Amino acid sequence: MQNTNLEKLKIDNPEFFEKLDRDLAEYAGSEEFATAVARACLLNNVDDNDTIEKIAYWSTWTLFGAIPEKSLIDLFEQKIKLDSATAFNIYEDIDDLVFSQIEEEIRPEEDYSKTDKMTNLTSPQGTRDKKLPKKDVYRENLE
Repeated sequence: MQNTNLEKLKIDNPEFFEKLDRDLAEYAGSEEFATAVARACLLNNVDDNDTIEKIAYWSTWTLFGAIPEKSLIDLFEQKIKLDSATAFNIYEDIDDLVFSQIEEEIRPEEDYSKTDKMTNLTSPQGTRDKKLPKKDVYRENLE
C-alpha cells in the first residue's frame, strides 16, 4: 500500500490512528509491506494491480487489529471476488510474510471496535472454520 493510501486512511479514521503504534503505521506504509503483499498475490497468480491494492487495503486493517485475521478469507471472497482456494492461499502467504513477522509488542490487541465505517465494510460472519478442498490423490491399486 502506498503512503498516499495510508494518509487517506488516516484522514478518514483519525481516532483510530491516534491509538495505533507509530512503528506499525510506518510499516503499513512501507515498501516492505507492499512488496510482501504483492509477493503473496503473485505467488497465487493474482497479478492485477487493482486486486493487489484491495488485498493490501484489507491486509492493512487486519495488521492494525481492526479486522480479525481469519475474516480476511471471507473478505477476499466477498469484496474482491476471489475463489475460496486462492483467497485462503493468499491469506496464508500474507500470514507467513507479514503477520507472523510483526513483533507482538507493536501489534495491537484485537479489539475489533472499529469505526462505524469499518463495521459496515466487514463481514458479519466473522471467523471462518471452513475446510479447504483436499488435493486430488491418485493411487494405483497394488496387488
